[in-house]
Amino acid sequence: MKKLYVVLLILALAFVTFLPIAIKPARAETSADSWATMAPMPTARSVLGVTAVNGRIYAIGGSNTSGMISGLPAFAMYGQATSGFVGTNEEYDPSTNTWANKAPMPTPRMAFAIAAYQNKIYCIGGRTTTGYTNINEVYNPASDTWVTKAPMPNANGWLTANIVGDKIYVIDDSGNNYVYEPATDSWTTKTSVPSGAFDGYASTALDSKIYVVGGLSKGQDSNLNFIFDTQTDNWTYGTPPPSSQGGGAASASTGTWAPARVYVFGEIANLKQGENPTFVRIYNPKDNTWSYGSDSPTVRYDFGVAVVDDVFYIIGGHTFSFPGSYAPTAANEKYVPSGYGTVAPIVTILSPENNQTFLSGNITLVFTLNKPATQVNYILNGEEKGISGNITLTSLPAGNYNLTLTANDTYGNQGYSQTITFTVTEQATQSPSPSASVPEFPTSIVLIATFVAAAIAATAFTKRSKLRWQSFS
Repeated sequence: MKKLYVVLLILALAFVTFLPIAIKPARAETSADSWATMAPMPTARSVLGVTAVNGRIYAIGGSNTSGMISGLPAFAMYGQATSGFVGTNEEYDPSTNTWANKAPMPTPRMAFAIAAYQNKIYCIGGRTTTGYTNINEVYNPASDTWVTKAPMPNANGWLTANIVGDKIYVIDDSGNNYVYEPATDSWTTKTSVPSGAFDGYASTALDSKIYVVGGLSKGQDSNLNFIFDTQTDNWTYGTPPPSSQGGGAASASTGTWAPARVYVFGEIANLKQGENPTFVRIYNPKDNTWSYGSDSPTVRYDFGVAVVDDVFYIIGGHTFSFPGSYAPTAANEKYVPSGYGTVAPIVTILSPENNQTFLSGNITLVFTLNKPATQVNYILNGEEKGISGNITLTSLPAGNYNLTLTANDTYGNQGYSQTITFTVTEQATQSPSPSASVPEFPTSIVLIATFVAAAIAATAFTKRSKLRWQSFS
């Protein structure tokens, strides 16, 4: 038995020593600016809340009523609703294209703000059968449970919520700007939108700024594109969208898999002559310009949007037919944005630091990646080598060094780190073992193999100890 454990230990250590870099499979989304029809929600709803946590999407609340109202814009059909509110909570897994029922929201409602922060979902305000509410209910997907937190300062509906840093910014259709801090369960008020958000606006956050876009204002040439800087508590005005829209929603690509942009989804109101009537408007904050995306398969209003790995999922809402017939929809459509798969990885060297001096030639290399990579190399004074994670550069002679890292993603995009310059004043006398890989880099197989080897050795030691103890008994 002792020989067996020794053999297993040797094999495990050999596996670790010769294991190549863990390669991530290529992603399925290869066609940019395209739509795909996915599995529909089990429960058709409009004016619902949609957000994502850990790669899964949650469609919560809304209204399932239908009917006939003439004389109102298509997006305003649920503006006077007093019934049909639900607390339904359904989870969608994009990786399997399947839905599952979850614990319902305690207070059935529609037109509330929804945001995901630290793997929990905040559902704030909205409209119930008795009118507007200021309730703040929080869902934990890990435990499938709800709790109630401090209510927002005023009861209201038709709200949007955005996460910036450790705060949730809630804006209503009058332009009020409330800020909730989950850590202290408290509310404050920030500078309001300069002229009010108007009916049917959309809102999203990108980096440290919040964008309030669209809505039906006094004229077709005065559409909103107000930009709130959360660091200075100031609003500025960006280039307005080509035409106003109502009953839509906004989200943003982060710059990880697709270029960082603000996406506004929704049907167009007050269409200008000769303008593209497409469902997708794209704002580039860098050059303050708008462009168009391809049209969606389904015409609908008051839907929700969630983004997973820079891919958008447009879920629910309602359809409309003249002169005023409306009904909720369960539609679920995926939109792959423009430029998807063209963004290079971001490589950041944490150690060594720039212009650092070392008394030893053993230098710990620590780095992070913003997404999975198929290959990572370091270039030290022009010599390039592949690595599978954090390592220690050993026995470097005294001298000056330039260090750069490169990383390739699953689409072949290559990213470069900043070049770090450091100095070694003495040569190392002993070569330490490589350090463990950082969590951001896909080397979990290496770590598992290491743990297996340690477990086998520990088991062998335990067996030997028991035999020795028995010999003394």
